[in-house]
Amino acid sequence: MKSSILVLTVFCSVASGSQTADIADQQLIHQQARQQALEAQLAPPPAEVHLSVPETGESAAFAVETPCFPVTHVVLAGTENFPHWLPFRRVAQQGENHCLGDKGISRLITQLQDQLINHGYVTSRVLVPPQDLRTQTLKLVMIPGNIRHIRYTPDSGHYIQRITPFPAREGKLLDLRDIEQGLE
Repeated sequence: MKSSILVLTVFCSVASGSQTADIADQQLIHQQARQQALEAQLAPPPAEVHLSVPETGESAAFAVETPCFPVTHVVLAGTENFPHWLPFRRVAQQGENHCLGDKGISRLITQLQDQLINHGYVTSRVLVPPQDLRTQTLKLVMIPGNIRHIRYTPDSGHYIQRITPFPAREGKLLDLRDIEQGLE
């Protein structure tokens, strides 16, 4: 009988020990779940990132507009003021052989303007002069943004003008990259 009581006592203590371990594990799991929920509430929501896909030839087609003007040729005036390697002609050709309305012409101007900005010519502009579109020729004028004056402050000293290799010069086409290089 004493041995059966001893076995029963050992069994009860083992059972209660495993119950205590189960309760401790459950408390730990609940505490971790609460901690994760709290962190999820305090953490800022992830930023939504949408990458734009470059336009292809098919999606680059101009929308049908009313009224529209048939354009068989786009003439760019003022390109001689910019480096010859800029792809203005290729961009302008996108508008040829289309019937362009206000939005189509604006889109073409925006694409040319974006080319200027992407290459650092942030003060240059593309304009539409008065014209007769019955000729089916769209004329666009590219106005260069030239540097008029470079002024040094009195605090800069005269030696800065002589030793600083500032690539931007008065009368030269303003290129943002030249200004950035000069400020470094």
